[in-house]
Amino acid sequence: MLVGRGRHLWKQGGMGRIVELAWPCHITPRRSMVNFYEIFSKEKREEGRKRLREELKRGHFDDFKQLRDTGGKLFQGSASLTPTSVSERFPSVVVSTSDGQEGVLRTEGKGAVLVCAACRDGAQPMIDRWATAFDDALCDKDGVSIVELSIVDSKIMSLWPFRRMLYAQQSGFDGKYKMDDAQSVFLFSGKEGYQNILGMMDNKLTGYVFLLDRDGRIRWRGCGFPTEEEVRWLVSGAETLLRKGT
Repeated sequence: MLVGRGRHLWKQGGMGRIVELAWPCHITPRRSMVNFYEIFSKEKREEGRKRLREELKRGHFDDFKQLRDTGGKLFQGSASLTPTSVSERFPSVVVSTSDGQEGVLRTEGKGAVLVCAACRDGAQPMIDRWATAFDDALCDKDGVSIVELSIVDSKIMSLWPFRRMLYAQQSGFDGKYKMDDAQSVFLFSGKEGYQNILGMMDNKLTGYVFLLDRDGRIRWRGCGFPTEEEVRWLVSGAETLLRKGT
């Protein structure tokens, strides 16, 4: 029978004798566990540093270079709506309002919804241009809505003390648009739908707009600052959705 006593291992032999057994290579279990812990901890830290370096390179340097080269216009909006047969649904996301209320963003059941998404303050002028043009053309229509979706990809800024600062910045949103159905919401890091939304944004420094039909399908999209032609296409697409209902 093997009996453990402190850092040693003993074997009970015949006639009640106790014989001490040495650990292989004279390494005690406690030291062995420490060595393995140190090894795995170092590997984990190095892995984290590697991910951070890759994220910094991909998330900042590449994005800045692309923004500089394109002005945020990564693609041109389409002249027509995407057919329903190939249109993906806007992801289900859990968002927060400026008063701290949290819930799933409802985008279905309305004739045409313009979702304006941005990760950085620098993209706000871009989505303002899209949303203002959309509002000016369709504010007197029923079933039209604007959603400003501010994506907070910093885990620190997602903590409650910092959330209050972000909420305070939206205090002047009321009255920004002429249409009645307009709202500003936040999508914080780690919430439902967060990764899905980021997957739709190739560059975090530019702004994106998505035109949704009553079933929540993305029928049109744009990015960067809109051209006059793109505004016409967006408004025409929204009017088509309102008229046909799909």
